[in-house]
Amino acid sequence: RQAGASADDLRGWMLEAAEAARVAVTSALLQERRLLKWRPLPKGALVRVLDDVSELQRLCEEPPPEAELKVGWNAAMATFAGKRCMVQRVGSKCHGNYILRREDPPHERDFSFPYNALFVL
Repeated sequence: RQAGASADDLRGWMLEAAEAARVAVTSALLQERRLLKWRPLPKGALVRVLDDVSELQRLCEEPPPEAELKVGWNAAMATFAGKRCMVQRVGSKCHGNYILRREDPPHERDFSFPYNALFVL
């Protein structure tokens, strides 16, 4: 800044800097996080399903880490890829899964997905 900058210029610069700092701090807090292990999530918690259908199918067809059983794959589950969903209930630890309902557009069925295919919102 020039030595002769006015108070209005300085105030404007400070407001811009404050907004940049707010965005930097809050964006990291608001980003979705991939679930790295199975844990209880409350009913109604929002998650996003992995958007890569091939990878989603692969994850459903094998047990997630620390689980004993796979969830299994149904072709209708592909419509959940990349979608926001609500947890309807926590599945079993041996499957490491959650039963989800698609948020929008709603789906007529709920499906079970392994934790490692989900992002917490």
